[in-house]
Amino acid sequence: MVRLIPRLLPRFGPKPVTVIGAVLMAAGLVLLTQLTVDTAYFPMLFIAMILMGSGIGLFFSPFNVIIMSSIAPTEAGAAGGALQTLQQTGGSLGLAILVTIFGTASRNAEGSAQHALVSGIIAAFTGAVVIAALSIVVALTFRSTRPAG
Repeated sequence: MVRLIPRLLPRFGPKPVTVIGAVLMAAGLVLLTQLTVDTAYFPMLFIAMILMGSGIGLFFSPFNVIIMSSIAPTEAGAAGGALQTLQQTGGSLGLAILVTIFGTASRNAEGSAQHALVSGIIAAFTGAVVIAALSIVVALTFRSTRPAG
């Protein structure tokens, strides 16, 4: 996906690419909420991973373009540093939230250890779907911009 971004951005602009990426991420996560103890890797997990990987690739690069294109050139260094810091902090905070959801759900699940594990995983992926849905909303709020090219 990263190799496609330089071709997609001038053609469509960053907003549509970002929205499509967020939707693909969410679709992959929704698939992962359908896991069972008997789920095989292929086809469901394989398809979910392809959707999520493609979505992440299509989301983050154009998202950075959108953010950085709204900054004055004199502020680009500070804005870039703040952007990277917030992405790292957001990832850590999101992971902490999802691990907490997983731990709570798996501890409270009834049945075998496998069922408890899958219950925790499904709960964590459900939380991730909520986060991905919020990213779709955020992506939709940006005004359309086209990078100078």
